[in-house]
Amino acid sequence: MGCSVEAELGHVGTNIGADSEGMLGSNTIITEEDKKATFTKVEEAVEYVERTKVDCLAVAIGTVHGLYPKGLKPSIDFELLKKLRDAVKVPLVIHGGSGSGDDNLARACKEGICKVNICSDLLKKGREYINNGYLKDSDDMLTKLMYPLPAYYAGYSDMLEYYIDLFKSTNKA
Repeated sequence: MGCSVEAELGHVGTNIGADSEGMLGSNTIITEEDKKATFTKVEEAVEYVERTKVDCLAVAIGTVHGLYPKGLKPSIDFELLKKLRDAVKVPLVIHGGSGSGDDNLARACKEGICKVNICSDLLKKGREYINNGYLKDSDDMLTKLMYPLPAYYAGYSDMLEYYIDLFKSTNKA
C-alpha cells in the first residue's frame, strides 16, 4: 500500500472525566492492579506483530491519553518495556506521553521507545502562549487581539523543540 501502519495493543487509558485542571472525578477509582491488567502482554505483542505485519506498535506500559491530575506523574513499567523491546522487532511507541515526566520519557526513549505522542502538552503550551500574551510586545494591536494563531504556533513549536532535545533527536531527521 505504501503507508506506514501503527497499532496499539493493550489499553492506554484515558483521563475522560477529568476536569479542566486534570482532576479526576471522585467516582473514578483505578487500582494499580486494574491498571496493570490493561498493559501490553509480551506474548500477545509478538503474535500480533507477526500476524498483522504492522510497522510500529504503541504499547501500554503505564501512560494514559490526555492530561494527568495536578501533581500526578505516571509510573512507567520499564521492566515490561525492556521485555517488549527484546521480543518485538518493530519500533515501539508511547501514546499518552504528555505529562508523563521528562525523566520517564527520556528514559523510555533511551530504553527503546522510538516515537512519543505528546499532543496534549503541545496544545497546552500553545494555549499558554496565547493566555500569557506572547505577542504583547507587538506594535500591531490587530495581530495581538484578532490573530492569536502566531502565539499558539510559537508555543506549540517551542514545546516541540524542547521534546526533540529531551529525546536526543536533534538533527536526526
